[in-house]
Amino acid sequence: MRPVLIDLETRATVDLREIGVSNYIHHPATMPLSLVALLDDELHVWLNIEALQTWWKDGERQRNDDTINIDHVRANVDCDRDWVLHVGDEIPTVIADAVTAGRTFAAHNAHGFDAPFWEHHIQPVPTQWLDTMFLARSLGLPGKLQGKHESGRFLSQFYSADKPAPMGHVHNLITYNIHDVLAMEAIIAEQSEYVEPDVVRAHVAVNARGVGVDLPLIQQIIEAQHIATQNAASEIEELTGGEVKPHMLRSI
Repeated sequence: MRPVLIDLETRATVDLREIGVSNYIHHPATMPLSLVALLDDELHVWLNIEALQTWWKDGERQRNDDTINIDHVRANVDCDRDWVLHVGDEIPTVIADAVTAGRTFAAHNAHGFDAPFWEHHIQPVPTQWLDTMFLARSLGLPGKLQGKHESGRFLSQFYSADKPAPMGHVHNLITYNIHDVLAMEAIIAEQSEYVEPDVVRAHVAVNARGVGVDLPLIQQIIEAQHIATQNAASEIEELTGGEVKPHMLRSI
């Protein structure tokens, strides 16, 4: 059975690149914003109305009472395939049913973001994930999704919850999500079976578990390196008759 392909967008008051994935996911103001799922040739679009209407000012939660013009959204989404729109605070029943049925869910960078985010913010939680980023690389394709849609330039306005979401551009958000899912569909079509699943499982397990580090030993190595550098600098200064000072070594 084919995996359920998804593209998930989120909204927060913090910058993912600045604080890292785990801190971003667990921040109290972070919320799922939208989800596009390709489920058995049917495109389902979920808009989390709570996230769209929530923004923050000076640490206080605000509500944007602007509504979504559904007719405008349907007329302006750039997609040749039929799609179903779901607007609400929880994922659509059809997607939840796919989860409870044990279906495999697939996303680009699933193990790095989508899976841990879903586990913390959305119920029910898929038990099996496929990462199309690993699959693309195993096929000799670029790790990034190709053919990004021009509507992506509007996404940053939705990501930040420090200001109201631009309801007039919801169609751009959906368009971008749909085209990402269709790009993943093209990757899946290149390979019917997931390549090197044992390697990927080991990679995910190590990332989730972490790697033990002997911190006292690391500190001793740093101190030894510092002493060795000082000794070498002194020796160079002596050999050059004082012409080369320790502070000059970086520029040589």
